[in-house]
Amino acid sequence: MLSACGFHLRGSDHGGAPLPPIAITGEAGGLQGELRARVRAASGMVVATPAEAQWVVRVVSERSERRVLSVGSTGKVEEYEIYYAADFTIEDTQGQVHVGPETLSQVRSYGFSESEVLGKDAEQEALVKDMRREAAWQIVQRLRSLPVTP
Repeated sequence: MLSACGFHLRGSDHGGAPLPPIAITGEAGGLQGELRARVRAASGMVVATPAEAQWVVRVVSERSERRVLSVGSTGKVEEYEIYYAADFTIEDTQGQVHVGPETLSQVRSYGFSESEVLGKDAEQEALVKDMRREAAWQIVQRLRSLPVTP
């Protein structure tokens, strides 16, 4: 009944035709790994070399940083904001760019307590991982919008 209304769990594949062979290159290792997993989840195949692929996703850079969002009356940090950004292009096998260069960016915030420093570090890592997963999913959606040649 829920699927009839268009509801899908966040990060799940929304169906559609399988993706053509995809090569993933570039510098950002964390995003590349997540992107490989998302392409496979979308019934796609990740190939080792761009010559074997129809589309080449080139991850140019990936970065995240933590900024102070709010400070309490005692001057101690109460809340942080995490900024995540990834730059990428999608090219064909001849090197012609079809998407990009494009930047995907996201921001999340979380409360901070000095008595729970280890737990907050783990929370920050989990937030970055979640933002990376979301960026990979958005790249897969862009791949779905490109034409597939036999």
